[in-house]
Amino acid sequence: MIELDEMKTIELEMMKQVHAFCASHSIRYSLGYGTLLGAIRHKGFIPWDDDIDLIMPRPDYDEFIKTFNSDVYCVVSSLDTGYYYPYAKVYDKRTFLKEELRYTYPDMGVFIDVFPVDGLPASLQAQERLYSVQKFLYKLHMSMKYHVSREWSLLKNFLVLVSRVISLFYPLKRVIKKIEKNYLLNSYDASEDVAVLLGEIKLVKIPKSSFEHLGMMAFEDSQFLVVPDVDSLLTKLYGDYMTPPPPEKQTSEHRYTVGWKK
Repeated sequence: MIELDEMKTIELEMMKQVHAFCASHSIRYSLGYGTLLGAIRHKGFIPWDDDIDLIMPRPDYDEFIKTFNSDVYCVVSSLDTGYYYPYAKVYDKRTFLKEELRYTYPDMGVFIDVFPVDGLPASLQAQERLYSVQKFLYKLHMSMKYHVSREWSLLKNFLVLVSRVISLFYPLKRVIKKIEKNYLLNSYDASEDVAVLLGEIKLVKIPKSSFEHLGMMAFEDSQFLVVPDVDSLLTKLYGDYMTPPPPEKQTSEHRYTVGWKK
């Protein structure tokens, strides 16, 4: 089995190749979420974290998922049969990754996440309404994928069961298509502010111009692209982001088994 430190090493090498590909094809991206936080607070991975998150402007995202190629790594998105996320992943084809979910991609390995950044409507009210819809759809999407578990509360297990009933009439793939349709309601090029419209954490607006002024930031033994004004972005996402959580919360939220293919 692959342990946490080795998993980080695999992801870092994958990230180096993704960066090299993006640089050679003029594809913009930025470190995002916990990866960006780790770059600022730890100069690399958050010690207890186990993944890399990238955010990528819609035009670049579409180009990336169509053109990225490697002997070792593969990009997969909702364009691929059997994949059930409304964002892309790049994974190591030499490894396997097994999740305790109802829907899993059969060939998944150690991965990094790539989230599209899309345009926002002009009015604050319309932005909040769109994000509320996306948040509901994403929670429904995740609930459909989970099994009932003794580790969860009665309420969470109840929601999983309700989502399973809903899936009989509104299947998971349809939910994903609706999320992705909402991504594209507002043109990236015509918008002043953009955002990851997944509904995963909270709506954090980024000036579109930020992706025209990307800079490099140290991450482990390398440097990768980040948007300017990182402090503002992380404060909106996490509040006092420089203060680590208490020890009992310093754990990964992911639950999967990973290893090398034979």
